[in-house]
Amino acid sequence: MKQHIKNNKFPPSIAEISVYEAPENEHLEKVKQWEREGAERIERDKHRPKPPNPFA
Repeated sequence: MKQHIKNNKFPPSIAEISVYEAPENEHLEKVKQWEREGAERIERDKHRPKPPNPFA
């Protein structure tokens, strides 16, 4: 408010002083989940025995 009073001679509108909660970003949480699942899958597959090569 003090900054607005310094810079403007008119009172602020509701839009200038209202504060809204930012919407949740579900996409970011899904990406993090995919990264965790991918890392777990890679670690699990490292210890899995390799199938026999049918062409050997």
